[in-house]
Amino acid sequence: SVKEGEDATIIANIKNHGPKDVEEGIPINVSLILHQGNSDSMRMVKSISGLKKGETKKVSFSWHASYGNPSYNGEWTVVAKVNENGNIPEWKKTDNWNTVSVTVIPLPDLKVEMNDIGFDPSHPYLNDTVNITAVVQNVGYNDTTAEINFYAKEKGENKYVLIHNGSIEKIIGKRSSENVYILWKPASNGTYSIKVEAKCLDECNLQDNIAIKDIRVGGGIDSSPPYISNMRIYPSIQSIGEHINISATIRDNDTTVDRAVAVITDENGMSKEYDMERLGDTDIYYYNTTYSNVSYYNCFIKAFDTAGGAEEWQNMGMSDNVNFRVVYNGVETVPPAIRAVTSSPQKQVIHGNVNISALIDDESGIEKAILHVIFGGTENTYDMKQKDGSRIYYYMQSYDEVGQYEYYIEAIDSSANRNRNNTSDIFRYFTIPDDYDLDDVPDTVEVEAGADPTNSSQTVNVTVGSETGYLLFRKNGNDYVYWDSKDDELRDTAEKQLGGENAILFDSDGDGTYDHYYGLSSGEIGIYTVEEKAGIGDIIWVTPALILFLLVCALFIVIRKK
Repeated sequence: SVKEGEDATIIANIKNHGPKDVEEGIPINVSLILHQGNSDSMRMVKSISGLKKGETKKVSFSWHASYGNPSYNGEWTVVAKVNENGNIPEWKKTDNWNTVSVTVIPLPDLKVEMNDIGFDPSHPYLNDTVNITAVVQNVGYNDTTAEINFYAKEKGENKYVLIHNGSIEKIIGKRSSENVYILWKPASNGTYSIKVEAKCLDECNLQDNIAIKDIRVGGGIDSSPPYISNMRIYPSIQSIGEHINISATIRDNDTTVDRAVAVITDENGMSKEYDMERLGDTDIYYYNTTYSNVSYYNCFIKAFDTAGGAEEWQNMGMSDNVNFRVVYNGVETVPPAIRAVTSSPQKQVIHGNVNISALIDDESGIEKAILHVIFGGTENTYDMKQKDGSRIYYYMQSYDEVGQYEYYIEAIDSSANRNRNNTSDIFRYFTIPDDYDLDDVPDTVEVEAGADPTNSSQTVNVTVGSETGYLLFRKNGNDYVYWDSKDDELRDTAEKQLGGENAILFDSDGDGTYDHYYGLSSGEIGIYTVEEKAGIGDIIWVTPALILFLLVCALFIVIRKK
């Protein structure tokens, strides 16, 4: 049996009684499951590396004993399992588990957290009366009478002083909490530490009975967030089931720190927030945790101050991201090497293929290589291909938007720890320019027209006065199309013999008629006018005059003959 709140050590002996060794470097998972009846179980996972024939290794688990569901009277079933998922081939699996029963004796367990201490007002001024509240929890499974004391200490002083009427007794039932409060009137401006202490008889866990929170009296309006420094995660690489400590120094120059939160995100993007504890009355805040999954994690800290009231709002500060990872014990943790990263070509025409490649190597082999491409604030990922079983990985794709694309490569090896590396710390890019061949015509226009955006020799500038325009040669149609730069409009052209050479007729002003020509041989640009043909009206108008002229000529001949 074990008392509630005690840290019990449970040892599982793992023996290889088969005919073969399990080689070093191969992780062997060991699980410890605690449950009461058919209720939800608590699972802890550790691993050992390799196991020789006939060898026994001990795996220790630490369990902070909980009474659990009261209907089971503290009875727990403990099950130890090895190679639960069958990753290691065995000739016999029926003895891969064992079970024992544990009885937990209920005791009261008082708990006070800094985040459960509140001030009203949170930023008082001299002569204000402050209402100090605290939530006192009994997380144990036995009722108790708790003594709660409130102390104050001004910064720079050595001793805490019991606040007047700051000692309260409360009966707190098992697995419940009570709110307590006192009134406090500070004697002077300054920063004070308020300590809340809860105690009772027959309590085995005294580690979380005290919480300390600071309050600022007086001073100006606080518009600055808390400052977070010296953030660290130790160790940065930890085995599954072992403790990881996250800590930082957090200060606020104008008021004090109200609470701090560690935000932890796994490699799948799932985030959770955890309240951090304060180390005594120092500026150090921490959070301890363990993990049962091999993964990469990143963490940042959010800190809130005690500013608030009619003239100010609560401020929040944030730290930078810090990475850590959880691994199998005894399995290599060296990430893949990524070298010779290139994009070919570095400048490519729109809709043209860009090939990105790298030399990637790892002693365990490469499970996956991933290309990350960043453009316009969006990051896309693509699985890279291995070239003919070599160490070269590549990905080829066309891009339909102009601009500068950033990229980096990520690689994951084939070991059980799935070690990964990436090149994001080195700036690499390729460009899809607006005008690849520098002919002053956007490539998107040339593609729409059916012209070649890579060949400037097939573009002719036929600007006339204020009408800027270009003739674009279409290879498939073996003809030209006119682009009006000002109106951003494509117009058809016609080809005609003018002055002994072939000329391209185009409409420069967009009125629907050809008004200029371009000589294909001479390169001459000129005004084009349509030759008008005589109509029936013109013939009818000329006929009477012609008849009269002929009559006069005939009469003149007759007179001369006489």
